[in-house]
Amino acid sequence: MKRCAIYARFSTEMQRATSLEDQIRNCRRFAAQLGWEVSDEQVYTDTAVSGFGVEQRPAYQRLVATALAAVPPFTVILVDDLSRLSRDLVETLRLYRRLKRNGVELVAVSDGIQTSHQMAKLQITIKGLVNELYLDDLRDKTHRGMTGRALKGAEYRGPAVRLPYGAQAEGAEWVVFEPEADIVRRIFHMYADSLSMKAIAAKLNAEGVPFPAKVTRRGPMRRGWAVSTIHTILGNEKYRGRWVWNKTTFVKDPETGKRTPMARPKDDWVVEERPDLAIVDDALWAQVQERLKVVRDAYGAGGQKQRPRGQAPEMYSPHLLSGLLGCRVCGARITIQTSQRKKGNVIYRYGRYRCSFHVTKGPAICPNDMSIRQEVLEAKLLEKFRSALTPGMIDYLIAATNQAIQQLHGAKPSELETLTKERQQVERELSNLAAFVAQGDRSSPRLREEIRAREQRLAELDVILARLRTAAAPAPVQIDRAWVEAQMDKLNELLQRDPAGARREIQKHVEDLRIAPAPEAGKKVVQITGRAKLDGLLGSEEAVRLQLVAGVGFEPTTFGLRPDFLPASEPSAGELAEGLR
Repeated sequence: MKRCAIYARFSTEMQRATSLEDQIRNCRRFAAQLGWEVSDEQVYTDTAVSGFGVEQRPAYQRLVATALAAVPPFTVILVDDLSRLSRDLVETLRLYRRLKRNGVELVAVSDGIQTSHQMAKLQITIKGLVNELYLDDLRDKTHRGMTGRALKGAEYRGPAVRLPYGAQAEGAEWVVFEPEADIVRRIFHMYADSLSMKAIAAKLNAEGVPFPAKVTRRGPMRRGWAVSTIHTILGNEKYRGRWVWNKTTFVKDPETGKRTPMARPKDDWVVEERPDLAIVDDALWAQVQERLKVVRDAYGAGGQKQRPRGQAPEMYSPHLLSGLLGCRVCGARITIQTSQRKKGNVIYRYGRYRCSFHVTKGPAICPNDMSIRQEVLEAKLLEKFRSALTPGMIDYLIAATNQAIQQLHGAKPSELETLTKERQQVERELSNLAAFVAQGDRSSPRLREEIRAREQRLAELDVILARLRTAAAPAPVQIDRAWVEAQMDKLNELLQRDPAGARREIQKHVEDLRIAPAPEAGKKVVQITGRAKLDGLLGSEEAVRLQLVAGVGFEPTTFGLRPDFLPASEPSAGELAEGLR
């Protein structure tokens, strides 16, 4: 008796949930007619998800993973029709090949398709193409209807449209929502009055003003107004009463499944003037846009001035710990703020690690006001890696390296002599054969094979001899312990030559580094905790803790602090407090 799994799906919330029951019932009836067994544990359902793409369909992913297991609990997958499985032809054919390779049959009951039949591949291709074209046609008709409503000045109501902060829907109409509109006007006025975006965000957060991110996908994780939110509002033309539809289209990446926005040509835009929805007047809008242009020209990609500090992308940042640290108080990233001052003809540059939410959103969002000198934090972390390299580990590294050097430069003169003589012999034989061919019959298959074999051996000998002659050159001086220890003393300098590569190496050994004040241990004392990776240099430690004083220069004799590590078992709160004293 064959064991079966059932997969059912319906597309949107507007469809009937009973559609799943109908699909499952149809599959069970088909299985019963053939005497197949269907277990309740092997019924997989996805609700209100599209058939194009599989990234947002957890039940489908579980089904495929189970079917491709070494010993799957079923040998047949039943679907009511092929479109329930996927409306993507490429994904359907890919799944068909993977299931066939693992010995799992696919049956589309209503379509009459069984992959065990000879014509199944042709049927799946034709039906899969029809299903995909249906989705393309539905998408085009939906977009055509939305564009028509926009051209008539009517609002489109649907999940694809999100009203801006300051507007809301009343029945079938969009109207200005005055409580939020007042905040929008205030933001425009503050920026026009020369207040920076960061200062505006900090002021709104300090006053507890509701922020728009609460209704977005990320929700309250943002914890308050951000510079990016202020920038988006200041550049949104809807606030001046100009609504533009059809500016972008979303294209799904076939590899990752992510939807990526792509700009449409301006000829495709649908522009509608809605003075009834305007929140700021033209004069205020123009004043704000002029200031934005001045800042963009000065500090943008083509500007002549340096970008404001703290804006270097993590990937290209010249700072060692960029992107590796987080704030334990609010969860935001720890970023570095660089500053410089000039004294005489000398320019001094220095940086401090600070909580990005405290800096950009203010103390109302995150009270973590710690400020750690760059050289202090980096020196403390690197010191832990130095201490993890025990004398035994260093000795092993030196011995293994020197052995590898010896093997690379260990060719014997006798070996070179033997192979050189063999090459000379093969070359003579090849010359004799070539002379014979020039005088006699050239059509002999045996003769051609002999020539080909010697030519191949001659090429092999050339490669081997070239390698051995290189290896026979004078070997470089082997490394010793003094050289290694000298390089360890310059570890920070070596890592700064390639910060991006150094960050990747650090991530191999420790993760989830978090910083928070430790007032119980003293004024301006901060604690850095993290998890050591089992296969890394600190693998013997389950958790890591560093403790240092923030806001002052690095003076080891003054600190008198050493890196501490938590025991392999999880410590109690009392043990943590005791360890800080």
